[in-house]
Amino acid sequence: GKNEKLLQQLNVLVQIARDNDDLFRKMHHLTMALMDAKDLENALASLESVLHEYFQADFVATRILKTVANPTMIDLFIDPNDKKSEPFKKILDSGRPKCGQPNADQASFLFGENAARTQSCAIVPIASPNLTGLLAIGSVDQEKFLPTMGHMFLTQMGELIGLRLDTLIEASD
Repeated sequence: GKNEKLLQQLNVLVQIARDNDDLFRKMHHLTMALMDAKDLENALASLESVLHEYFQADFVATRILKTVANPTMIDLFIDPNDKKSEPFKKILDSGRPKCGQPNADQASFLFGENAARTQSCAIVPIASPNLTGLLAIGSVDQEKFLPTMGHMFLTQMGELIGLRLDTLIEASD
């Protein structure tokens, strides 16, 4: 019985290692796609493509809190004082991703016409020295993003995306 229990524990650890290897591979694809992007529009398209293809995201939204006079990408840049960003203040201040079911205001702001279909999501702060924003990854699966999920990969994703978008936004100004 003791050997059986140890074997089960070993199998759990092996599965965790396999899952982590898979996540590292996906993060590598994301990193390569972002580094290959020549401009902001291409970076956002690559980000969305990788999240759909490798992370099985149903919905993706990126919001940058920055005042832009004539934004070319609708819904990307949000005035930092816009009341629509208030439901995210706690997440932005904490710098930590939040997983679970979004409330109606959050879902509407992030996923628009897909808000009602979004049953769970990961809201990831995007931060770099000159940039603040959010990445939201939504799913029709209620169990895809649970509040009990670990945040290490999501935090790293937010940091990576923040640095790359910051560089591209700065280059376009």
